[in-house]
Amino acid sequence: MPSHLQAQRAENDLLQARLINLSEAERAAIASDLHDEMGPLLFAVRAAVQQAEAAATQVTGPGLAQLNEALDAIARHAAEVQRGTRDAINDLRPMLAGDASLSELLEELVASLSEIAPEGRITLSADKGVSTSHLGELSIYRFVRESVLNALRHGQADHIRVSLKLLRGSGAIVTRVADNGIGPGLNASPSMGQIGIRDRARALGGTYLPPWRDEGWTLTELRMPLE
Repeated sequence: MPSHLQAQRAENDLLQARLINLSEAERAAIASDLHDEMGPLLFAVRAAVQQAEAAATQVTGPGLAQLNEALDAIARHAAEVQRGTRDAINDLRPMLAGDASLSELLEELVASLSEIAPEGRITLSADKGVSTSHLGELSIYRFVRESVLNALRHGQADHIRVSLKLLRGSGAIVTRVADNGIGPGLNASPSMGQIGIRDRARALGGTYLPPWRDEGWTLTELRMPLE
């Protein structure tokens, strides 16, 4: 019976890995379509706004202030749509596959997360040259993103430390996120994001350690094989 269950779990993990691969391929295709379709349209909108702003300098009369206010609103909303589209593309398909190393990818992620929480401090310590499979790097990226956002939104943390280390002799990459927030409750159930991280890690031969408390810090960890 134990051997049968073990074989069944191995088969389920293999199927899960295939589903993850298909899902990532679909996400990449959506990101590409979003970039190709929305990019030119947003560029055209912003160019049109600039032309309208230039033309408005020749307008006089009581409606000028209202016109300028409307143009400012259009430009502001267009910038927000562009920012939201860029974030959606990055979430669907982070800059990977030869575009950047894993440490550079995490540096970019930490920088973008720092922009949404300027009152806090997010630091990164990453071994250079550490790499794994495409799906493994995507898993690490999504783990860091989910964990940092949880610390900011739910943990009320103002200091978050992200580390990426090659565990010598084990053939594993250890990614850890530590924060000084209030941490999860004693009876807190795992979030959907945490369940997804756990299932993805197991399917790819990794290990996910859900948040735990240690001397006032909340820590969570993901261990992924090198290949």
